[in-house]
Amino acid sequence: MNLWVAAGSFAGVMLLTFAAWQLRLGGDPRIDQLEARALADADGFAVDELIVDRAGFAALAHDGAGAFLLLRRHGAHFVATRLTRPLEARLDHRFLEIGSARKSVTLDLGDAAAAWASKLRTMA
Repeated sequence: MNLWVAAGSFAGVMLLTFAAWQLRLGGDPRIDQLEARALADADGFAVDELIVDRAGFAALAHDGAGAFLLLRRHGAHFVATRLTRPLEARLDHRFLEIGSARKSVTLDLGDAAAAWASKLRTMA
């Protein structure tokens, strides 16, 4: 194989790898408290309480007036969805499964799962 062809191919692969890294493509995106609060604020949601899934795949926010906001992964980003009725919430030990008309999401909330399930029952 021609050495110039191999070097050009290697340079092309390195350029594409660098571009994907700069665009933050791929990987396994996680959300933390700060990012979840920033996304909720950007959506115009006044966060009173916030909990992030233990794995960082989703977050749930409550505004104190009975409204809830679900932050979940969508591809390489996170989207905010205001929860409305009808809503289905199932508690399974430390897991809380929230199902709305569009999607079902399971959050690993640990010991706080029961408390958040109770809050969801009082949703306005």
